Amino acid sequence: MLHHVFLVAISVLALDSTAATDLSCASERSALLEFRARLGGGGGGGGVLESWSSGATVSSSWRGVTLGSRGQVVKLELSSLELTGELYPLPRGLFELRSLVALDLSWNNFSGPVSSDFELLRRMELLDLSHDNFSGALPASNLSRMAALAKLDVSSNALDSIKVVEMGLFQQLRTLDLSSNSFSGNLPEFVFATTSLEVLNLSSNQFTGPVREKASGQRKIRVLDMASNALTGDLSGLVGLTSLEHLNLAGNNLSGTIPSELGHFANLTMLDLCANEFQGGIPDSFSNLAKLEHLKVSNNLLSYMLDVGVSLPKSLRVLSAGSNLFSGPLRVSYNSAPSTLEVLYLPENRFTGPLPPELGQLKNLKKIILNQNSFVGSIPPSIAHCQLLEEIWINNNLLTGHIPPELFTLKHLRALVLANNSLSGSPVPLGISQSKTLEVLWLEQNNFSGPISSEVGQLSNLLMLSLASNKLTGHIPASLGKLTNLVGLDLGLNALSGRIPDELAGLSSIHIPTAWSNSTLTSLSPRYSDKPPSALVYNNEGQRFIGYALPTTLDFSHNELVGGIPAELGALRNLQILNLSHNRLQGSIPPSLGNVPALLKLDLSRNNLTGTIPQALCKLTFLSDLDLSDNHLKGAIPSSTQFQTFGNSSFAGNPDLCGAPLPECRLEQDEARSDIGTISAVQKLIPLYVVIAGSLGFCGFWALFIILIRKRQKLLSQEEDEDEYSKKKRYLNSSEVSNMSEGVAWIHPNELMSATSNYSHANIIGDGGFGIVYKAILADGSAVAVKKLITDGGFGMQGEREFLAEMQTLGKIKHKNLVCLKGYSCDGKDRILVYKYLKNGNLDTWLHCRDAGVKPLDWKTRFHIILGAARGITFLHHECFPPIVHRDIKASNILLDEDFQAHVADFGLARLMRDAGDTHVSTDVAGTVGYIPPEYNSSCMATMRGDVYSFGVVVLETIMGKRPTDKGFRRAGGIGHLAGERVTVQELQSAIDAAMLAENTTASPTNAGEVSAEILEVMKIACLCCVDKPGKRPEMTHVVRMLEGVERRHSNGASNLVSPPSVDGGSKHFLNNVEI
Repeated sequence: MLHHVFLVAISVLALDSTAATDLSCASERSALLEFRARLGGGGGGGGVLESWSSGATVSSSWRGVTLGSRGQVVKLELSSLELTGELYPLPRGLFELRSLVALDLSWNNFSGPVSSDFELLRRMELLDLSHDNFSGALPASNLSRMAALAKLDVSSNALDSIKVVEMGLFQQLRTLDLSSNSFSGNLPEFVFATTSLEVLNLSSNQFTGPVREKASGQRKIRVLDMASNALTGDLSGLVGLTSLEHLNLAGNNLSGTIPSELGHFANLTMLDLCANEFQGGIPDSFSNLAKLEHLKVSNNLLSYMLDVGVSLPKSLRVLSAGSNLFSGPLRVSYNSAPSTLEVLYLPENRFTGPLPPELGQLKNLKKIILNQNSFVGSIPPSIAHCQLLEEIWINNNLLTGHIPPELFTLKHLRALVLANNSLSGSPVPLGISQSKTLEVLWLEQNNFSGPISSEVGQLSNLLMLSLASNKLTGHIPASLGKLTNLVGLDLGLNALSGRIPDELAGLSSIHIPTAWSNSTLTSLSPRYSDKPPSALVYNNEGQRFIGYALPTTLDFSHNELVGGIPAELGALRNLQILNLSHNRLQGSIPPSLGNVPALLKLDLSRNNLTGTIPQALCKLTFLSDLDLSDNHLKGAIPSSTQFQTFGNSSFAGNPDLCGAPLPECRLEQDEARSDIGTISAVQKLIPLYVVIAGSLGFCGFWALFIILIRKRQKLLSQEEDEDEYSKKKRYLNSSEVSNMSEGVAWIHPNELMSATSNYSHANIIGDGGFGIVYKAILADGSAVAVKKLITDGGFGMQGEREFLAEMQTLGKIKHKNLVCLKGYSCDGKDRILVYKYLKNGNLDTWLHCRDAGVKPLDWKTRFHIILGAARGITFLHHECFPPIVHRDIKASNILLDEDFQAHVADFGLARLMRDAGDTHVSTDVAGTVGYIPPEYNSSCMATMRGDVYSFGVVVLETIMGKRPTDKGFRRAGGIGHLAGERVTVQELQSAIDAAMLAENTTASPTNAGEVSAEILEVMKIACLCCVDKPGKRPEMTHVVRMLEGVERRHSNGASNLVSPPSVDGGSKHFLNNVEI
């Protein structure tokens, strides 16, 4: 009986437990669905979380959901799903997930404040909110009440302050990551009172003050990263952290000597003290660091170097000590123990004496980087004993002798960079074809002589070949045309002769690499101080020597080349720099050069060229540097807007050239001279005139008869012509164009003809897209801008596309920050668009082409232009249905009215996003060089995130006052590429447009020499827009919200103004490769 009762009780309890479990599952399902309903982007309404079905129980098939042993939700891992929305307050449903121990919302686009409600998730062990757009204060006081929390990651957001937290909480916290935000002030006290910490990352913020006596209690800490702040003082407060394995303090303002006590950190594997102000040397005690693999002390003031080899840790793989004050000979000692050193990075020091032959005993070396020192003597052949070598950089030294042929037997060699020395012999010795892996051969500015061996054409992987500034003779080998991977070819400043080989047309695949790493870039050759920098770039470990930086180049200048310029060069569609100056070239400029759309610089000066300047060159809309001086060119200079930007010096030394900017062409004088020259010929023909006079009279009679007949036909057809215009108007009003153009007037072509004085050159105000823009006054007295699109020739189809694109967009939408389309017209093949005239032109002109005496834009004006443009783009992306992707956001497409209100313009490349996503696959590359997002190089995918990238570039351009293609930015492939790097406040401050600061100083003398914190905040927002991965960029709605937040915070003149620091040679991270 008792046994029976016991079994019944067990059954009842089991049923109760099952019922409770079912109830809990239903509650958790409702909680998750409520949470999903709060999400935007890919989460709201399904999307990437479509597996979260309302009709099913929670299971492990639900994306991102992990269940425990009893079927309860224990983890939510929703990283990288492009989710959006605000989590303030926290969705109440999350509180029903009572067993939740891990919540990962990283790499999405959540915005707004971090909710203090997280404290209610008491069992949470992991909270990851990194790489989102959270802003405001971090509620550390509330988060500290999550008693079980072991890892908190809020890195890569826009957080700017920390709410005070009581000391001694966060009892279980082992990992804390606050990096890449905008925190400022002294290091937070609570961090160093949390004694359980093992991993602490405070890097890439704006923390200030000393580090000593702050971290002494962190006995358990293994990883400490406080790089890229503004910390000061010495390292004496860290000497007790003997458990450290990873210490990164790079990019601060730390000083003093490197403590010898660090040599007793037995577990240390990585030490990075780069870009500070340390003095003295590397302590001898470092030889005791048996586990140290990476030692980085570049960009300091160190003067004492240990012997490379026995005096350094035997486990060391990377020694980075460039840009210091090391002097004397480089000592390399060796014992029987094999060396593990792979990277020897010692550039920009003061080493002297010969290169030590003992380098060849470091058998694991992959990179030798010793450029910009004062080494003398020859290159030791023993270096070839390092069979794993990939890169050799010994440029900018005082080396002599020949290149050891043994170097070309290295099977992994990718870069041989020996420029700016005094080496001699042949630059391309026999046997060089063995270097099948060679990608860069950079030998300029030496004493090499003789011909260029045709064997160089067998280096099939070569990307860059520079033999400039030597004493080379002979012809340019035709075999160079086989180097189909070539990015740049520079043979200038030699004594080469003969013709430019037509075979160079085989370089039609000349391209810009798109898949290189985002390392910090540094220019190599001082010869390029007045040119865009070369491709040869590297980071402070030499991890990758080619960046996205190289303007694709052909440079044959300063030789003795003869013959004509091959028309085949017009096939090099991606060429950006063509320099054939200072030769003996003859003939005319081939019109085919107008087919090189990416050309930035064209230098054909100091030759014997004849003929006229081809009108086809007007198609080179990116051309910013033109030199045709000192030739024998004649005729009128093309009158396009592009050519009007070039000064006299571009055309000087051609006495028969005329037209702006040179004196006007005098056609009447030419005609008079022509008349005088023909008098004698006419006299000889007088007898013939008598013979043909009668014939002319007879023909004249019939001509008069035909004219009378045609005049009558014309009178009869006038009414038909008017009917044709009416038909055309009715057709447009009833066609697809009419459906696109509600509220946009059809304007008679004759009215536009009259308003523009028959499209007179005097009324041209710019080139817009594939057409010319004229200022006009309509019959009602209103000022308008008339864009006459090109619909003939090679651009005809694009003109039609632009007309339809503008009508599809501006014809149907209106917004105060979009240009206003007032009318349109069609006349034969002509397609004409009429806009409201905006008095102040475009942003590009105000930033880069102001008239003399015109003041630069102050910060207040620039900010409101930025905010207005952001609102206009936001309207296109989020308030139009379907959304509109502009695809060509740039400074010249932001027009300014009389109040400097921004109006986004030029929708000729715009696309309507008719599917559920925000992408459009295009077969043509849209956009403008410098503004094109990096993903476009490989995918040709038009996205709203691409517009965000371009907008970020415009913001940086507006603040820095530099075009994204200016030589100061090309070293890293454009402003947008630079913005992908981590940045310190000092570097941002040093990049701000000096003209703007001067204007602000004039307007407000009390702030002289200071940089507004408001500008820095806006630059940080621009950096978020320009990250490489599209999914990590904020949406334009969030950009506007962040900008409006900046405006609110500083609207009362409460900008925290700080004095700009001096930027020394040890500038850190983000903008250190910008020529400021």
